[in-house]
Amino acid sequence: MIELTFGESPAGALKFAKSMKKGEKLQGAVSVFGGTPKERRDALRPRIWTGADLKGSPKDVFPLTLALDIGALSDNIGDRLSVLQNLFGRYDGAAEEMAAGNRRTLSRLEEAIDAHEAVRAWVSNCNPAELCGLYFICDLLRDAEVPLSVVFTPVIQENGNTIVQYGGTGEIPPEAFGDLAGNEKRISISCKRFYADLWRDLIRENAPLRAVINGKVMSVPEDFYDFVLMANMPEGKFVAARVLGKALTQMPGVGDTWLYLRLQKMIKSGRLEEIAPPSDDHPYSGIFCLRNADRNAEKGNF
Repeated sequence: MIELTFGESPAGALKFAKSMKKGEKLQGAVSVFGGTPKERRDALRPRIWTGADLKGSPKDVFPLTLALDIGALSDNIGDRLSVLQNLFGRYDGAAEEMAAGNRRTLSRLEEAIDAHEAVRAWVSNCNPAELCGLYFICDLLRDAEVPLSVVFTPVIQENGNTIVQYGGTGEIPPEAFGDLAGNEKRISISCKRFYADLWRDLIRENAPLRAVINGKVMSVPEDFYDFVLMANMPEGKFVAARVLGKALTQMPGVGDTWLYLRLQKMIKSGRLEEIAPPSDDHPYSGIFCLRNADRNAEKGNF
């Protein structure tokens, strides 16, 4: 069975989860700074893997990082290199590596079609990129006799006295994947065609951006998230990372990279002023200031 994720991060976590068995010791060096003597001793004790076992091998996991929520669509999606370069171009070689991974995964899916091999997708239903990925796969496999299933991962999960909110499968810890596999649902032929039709609707609309609104993926203008960014900009100077962090907590499933590109677009349009550029090792450390005219005219409450 092919394990399909719509990003490199969840693929890495799932591969690690599939390589472990319950009760195994976790390997690796640990450094501890601060804390009480007991806390330091506890931290240095060997950690035991507590996740439920997953069948199969890490080699079954394939990432598909198409970022289908962003950019114009076409019937021939390809590896989405140009979109990935726009999103991750500041990281040398990252976009090209992701595109190469996409080509490998799509080739592997073609093999699955020929062999009628099962495919299981891991999807967060609050993440537009992952939902678009699921719709795309359903269209790709529309007429294929391939068993297709999906694991919808939780948006909010309770862990003891802590409530955790996940914006996508990439934020889920590896030890949780085994238990989440119990949520697997087979996608029927009619459901597959329904999702495939949703994908073709999105292609016809060919918008610059797609967002999840009331649980549905919808085509939206590229400045759709700008009002949340504006609402979180304080008076005077601010660090980009703080505004992005606040906006991300209010919009689970939205990528920080796209929001940062929107800040850059605001600078080019004159709505924002860049006071200090970001450092090379911290891309969101730049200092900005919203121009007064734009603050008075456009900033609202979220």
